[in-house]
Amino acid sequence: MLRTLVPALLLAVGCSGPSTEETDTSSVDTDTDTQVTGPTTTLIDTAWPPGDLGSLNIIHHVNTGNVGVFGVFAKSAPNYVNLAQCAVSGNTCVTGIPGDEDDWEDQDPDTDIQREDIHTRFMGYEITFGPYTMRYQEDRRNGFGYYASNVSREELPEGWIGASWGGQWSDYSSDADLDVSRPIDLVAPRPGSNTFITNGQFLPVEWVPTGKGIVTLTVGTRFDLYRVFHLEDDGYYDLDIDALGILDDTEELTLTLTRWDRSSVNFEGNVVEMVAASDVWFTVDYANIGPRERLYAADQCDEARGLPSVTPGGWWGRLDFMTDNLRPTTCLTSGSPLAKAWGKDALLRVEVPPKSVLNLDYNTLSESASLYVLTDCSTANSCVKGSDIDQNPNIHEFTNYFNSTEDPEELFIGLDTTGVDASNQPTPGDTVWTLDVTVETLRDPLMFDTCLDALGQPQTLSSGGYFEEFVAYTDNLNPGNGGCTHTSLNGADALMPFSLGPGQTFTVNVTSPGGDVGVYVLSNCNDVFSCVGGADAGTNQTEQLVLVNQGKATANLYLVVDSKGPGLRPFVMGVSIQ
Repeated sequence: MLRTLVPALLLAVGCSGPSTEETDTSSVDTDTDTQVTGPTTTLIDTAWPPGDLGSLNIIHHVNTGNVGVFGVFAKSAPNYVNLAQCAVSGNTCVTGIPGDEDDWEDQDPDTDIQREDIHTRFMGYEITFGPYTMRYQEDRRNGFGYYASNVSREELPEGWIGASWGGQWSDYSSDADLDVSRPIDLVAPRPGSNTFITNGQFLPVEWVPTGKGIVTLTVGTRFDLYRVFHLEDDGYYDLDIDALGILDDTEELTLTLTRWDRSSVNFEGNVVEMVAASDVWFTVDYANIGPRERLYAADQCDEARGLPSVTPGGWWGRLDFMTDNLRPTTCLTSGSPLAKAWGKDALLRVEVPPKSVLNLDYNTLSESASLYVLTDCSTANSCVKGSDIDQNPNIHEFTNYFNSTEDPEELFIGLDTTGVDASNQPTPGDTVWTLDVTVETLRDPLMFDTCLDALGQPQTLSSGGYFEEFVAYTDNLNPGNGGCTHTSLNGADALMPFSLGPGQTFTVNVTSPGGDVGVYVLSNCNDVFSCVGGADAGTNQTEQLVLVNQGKATANLYLVVDSKGPGLRPFVMGVSIQ
């Protein structure tokens, strides 16, 4: 789970005090003891020229209960909102808060402090901020001086607090520099919880409003997004997930809700930025499933039998609460010896109409998918078609099933995962799946036995799927070994007239289970040598032929499905004319 952008508390800090060789206190300004104090959030003293920059931070993490207090004073330094915290602990530096409510800005999550570039000031061996006392620390590698303390066991302040310092500046002491709010109180989602969300949704965030300070919501991804929203403190915000512009199929988000109390004290030309921040975080698992609807699958066979038949469309679901019940092997078409379905699986019931093809496109977003079709959901041995062609996550698996009968057929779709990664290590299986379902009812092509029968007939062959089951055709054509198929097709054949316009492409695929067919196209149905293209790959092979009309006129042509042996067996044919 992504946690890299959640602020971490520095629990141990450096040495306990400076050496006289490393810290020069001779330049302490004793010309004046003028102090500018008061309960206002910004104190201005125009009598002094621009001077040093100081930062005092109280950082409270609600999830852990840890509280840290930090101080940095420098001759020059970046003016980050949480300068002291990020300079001392190395956390992400907040470069700014959007000025208007309901506004946002993207910031660089890798922004950090280069200590060697900052010349710090010594403000005394001890300083105070509110009820907390911090001792001076120094990084001996670069001379960076700072103040820090872990005060998790001490009581949190609320209301007006002040600060005190001395050293290289004039002595300062006040009890009314910063008005500190109550800790941020997140209502929903729960602190530290994990929420799942998809594209097209809004994420509601609820908290207890106080009307004090500034409330921000920071959204961070693993690598590239760090977006800070300035929220109206009314206790409710709907985060538009799509507006984040996340392009990946899956993403882990860390969201941090923070209440900032800020003030700026100008003391003798030196500006001290004071911050008390209280934050709480939770995580979100995001899935980009596109324009799909949620579909709930079954874990057990008895439950699957009671499901309504899945209909054509785009669907998505989750395997989180599923178990591993089915492990088909022999029916999985695979390009890898590691093909297996040993992970969590889910079942869907489907009814395939007569003479129809069920097409399935299945994907698991974070694991390797396995897909199969069962005639009996209680046993993997009933698998009739399946696919597990790749062992990588987020790779689609495709399969189809043709119901060649005259009756509807009940089947079960197995949505499975491989269960192991490329190193053969178990995977969690808590993944999002997508499934695209299409059902295509195949038509009977208008076919003719002889050229005389075909002449003058309507050209009804068009794009789509076809199924033909016949025995009543004779052998009238044979391109021969020297013809366009380079094979002798001495069995029954049939003709289908069609037209192809200028620039159009004709594609045909023919499969005859248990048979050996060839396909070719004639411009003259009486002349086998008028063939303009053909294919004959062999028994139980899919024959594919592609033709392009490169002429300027429409071509009237004849598709021939031919065979070897005494008869033409049933075949399935797909045609595309475009």
